[in-house]
Amino acid sequence: MSGTFELDPERLPQAIADLEEAKSRVMDIAQEARELGMEAPNQGSDGVSSNAGMQIARVAGGPDGALFNANEAYLEALEATIENFKAMLADYHNIEDANQLGLRDIEASEFNESETPSERREREFYENNPHLPPSSRS
Repeated sequence: MSGTFELDPERLPQAIADLEEAKSRVMDIAQEARELGMEAPNQGSDGVSSNAGMQIARVAGGPDGALFNANEAYLEALEATIENFKAMLADYHNIEDANQLGLRDIEASEFNESETPSERREREFYENNPHLPPSSRS
């Protein structure tokens, strides 16, 4: 299968934690780059040294700098991957909950995060049985 992959749901929490750690490291590097960009370039003893200091500061810390742009791209990719992994894990748990309750043919997306499968089943029961008196509803 081209372009697909599988994740072990038992290892997914560790993968998320590892990505969070990587994100933290990239944020630290981004901060160091910003600090480097704000440092006054070393005047040096000649024009070449002075120019080199200015160019390093520009490339490292400014919004037009390659290091700044690379860090931003890494952070965006890590954040998107973390969110995708969290969503995959939530879907997996919803499917597992549905299987435990004996529910079939229900898409994971039908569950919302604030409603457990048993709460959903109870809500649907009362929605499908409007003749029940209000006192029997919880």
